[in-house]
Formats: sequence, structure tokens, C-alpha cells
Amino acid sequence: MTWQEVLNQFLQRFIGRPENLHPFWSLEEIIRFESTHFLFSCFMGWLVLSLTWIILSSRKQKWPDRYIFRTSLLFGLSASVTMHIFIDGFTNLA
Repeated sequence: MTWQEVLNQFLQRFIGRPENLHPFWSLEEIIRFESTHFLFSCFMGWLVLSLTWIILSSRKQKWPDRYIFRTSLLFGLSASVTMHIFIDGFTNLA
């Protein structure tokens, strides 16, 4: 299987109607779905932002504070979006 076929199969999972669409979800299931997405991605984004900020602040050659914050925020947002994709594509949590 080539990488193009793998990429095509991966993208097909996110395009179109879901395979197991249930018309009636209970309130507990809706809360579980939403909390899984937002709490896990929020935690991952905060963790990456904090670690990046600590690493860049403790270097001998200091960056200006505004660049440390912007770089840390960029990495944190990227980690948060990546966590959303992993939860949707590779787990049964959502």
C-alpha cells in the first residue's frame, strides 16, 4: 500500500456522513463526547504552552518576552488541534 492510498483512506474517515450515526443520543453521551474533546485538547494545549514557555525562558540566550509567549502559544494551539484530530480519528472516545 502506497502512502497516497494510506492518506486517501485517512482523509475518507473525516469526509462525508459518519458510519455509525445515532439519531438519539442521551445527555450523558453528549456530555462525554464534548468533555473528551475540549478537556483533553485544552489540557494538551496548556501543557505544551507551559513546557515551551519554561524551556524558552530558561535558556542562556534570552528571547524577548513577547516572542516567548507567541511561540509558546503557537505550539500550544498546534498541540490542541492535533489532539482533536487524534481523538476523532484514532480513538473510540468521541
